[in-house]
Order: sequence, then structure tokens, then C-alpha cells
Amino acid sequence: EEYAAVHQDAGRSLVHVLSQWSEQLAEDELSLVVLVDCLPVDFWEPFEQQMASAGFHRHQRGYRFAPLPSHTEVCKPWLLSGSWEKMDSNYSDLLEKRRCRDWPGKEVHYLPNLKALAEVGIPVKPAILVLNFLQVDRALHTDVESDGSTHREELFRLFARLGSVLKGISDLWQGPVHKLGVYVATDH
Repeated sequence: EEYAAVHQDAGRSLVHVLSQWSEQLAEDELSLVVLVDCLPVDFWEPFEQQMASAGFHRHQRGYRFAPLPSHTEVCKPWLLSGSWEKMDSNYSDLLEKRRCRDWPGKEVHYLPNLKALAEVGIPVKPAILVLNFLQVDRALHTDVESDGSTHREELFRLFARLGSVLKGISDLWQGPVHKLGVYVATDH
């Protein structure tokens, strides 16, 4: 009954999480926004362990309501655009419109996978790098047991790889460490 009210509330809806981070994103010279596709809450602990192993530590955590149905095709466009109205699903276009509206003076790079993040290089101008980390969703929908593994082992491997790439970027970062921000959200 309160669906519309919940998703219009900036403090309760996942749709508005990037807006809630706007002040920090504006202060950063380089922001790394990682959208972990379909990360169940019971896998946050191994995620945080791997990020800590890479030198990153959580400063804040929050929970929000995801739009329904909580499918990538629904949630991600709304999250990227900051609006829960129906729109196209070209993520690069959505982020460009968002950049013009909310992040003027910043470059915004949409990165469809971890390989693209590893290869993007460090932007010279203030920038926001948005990684669409779909590998978690893929791993959770794969029969890893038939290969002698578990979902937890596969996710640890993916999280370690993500941590390594993020660490590589932070090591190459020439600016002040307090001007580099890493933000993580899941869209389900």
C-alpha cells in the first residue's frame, strides 16, 4: 500500500542511493561506484572480508527497499537514473543524463564488467567510475557444485578479484587519498 511513498523517500528507497552519496561524490576527485548485481545479504560478510584484505574498510552501511520486481532490468535503470519512472535501459545514456543533472564538472565512465574497470586507467579530470559487477549474479545462477566448488568459494574468488582491481586503481591514484572514494551497492 505504501510502495509509491517508500520509493519517493530518499532515505528508504534504493532508487535514491546515488543521490544520498552526492555530497561525497562531489568532494571526491575519483569515485569508484560498484554496483554488485544480486548480492544476497548473507554474502556481505565474505565481500567485506575480501575488501578488507585489499585495504578497504566499511565506513557506513545502510539498508534500503529495492523496487519491485527486483530484477536487474527494473532496478538498475532506476538506481542509475535516480528516478523510479519508466525509462530506457541504456546505462551509459542514463549516467550521462545523471552527470549533466547531478555531477556537472565530472567525467562519468560506465564500465560493464571488471575487465573494463581494470583497463580504464586513472582519469586525469575529476571522475566517477561506475562498475556494473554482474559476475555475482552469474555465479549464483550457475551450477558450481558440478565443478566441485560452492557458491561461497566462487564468490570469495570474485570478491578477491574485485578487491585486487580496486586496490590496483587506488595504488595508481596520484591524488590525495581522502579524495578517492569507493561506494558499493547491490541492486536487489
